[in-house]
Amino acid sequence: MTVDARAMVDRLYEALSRHDAKAVVELYADDAVVVRHDGAVEGRDAIQGFWERYLDHNRPYELDHIVAFRHEHDIALWDAMITTEAGKLLTYDVAVLDDSGAITRHVPLIRGYWGL
Repeated sequence: MTVDARAMVDRLYEALSRHDAKAVVELYADDAVVVRHDGAVEGRDAIQGFWERYLDHNRPYELDHIVAFRHEHDIALWDAMITTEAGKLLTYDVAVLDDSGAITRHVPLIRGYWGL
């Protein structure tokens, strides 16, 4: 099966811009793990809680554009410019995808921030 990682990224930002953590979690495998500098969360319930908290602190959360994108083997990585109420965020994500295109491992990071 050919995984369309770019379509997954597009669905991710559509859900994030709607602040729909439930739709975000549907992109993850049941045993997925999200790892950040402040810890890791595992499983859909914990990941949904992570995104709910994250989105509560970043309203609005609008994708300006994907700066760079790469998908090789089972790894997708991308940079994105995001607009929030507090300013612009340059994010960097790395995700490992399973054969169905679900995220199994995800490292979402902020590379830069420009406050308003």
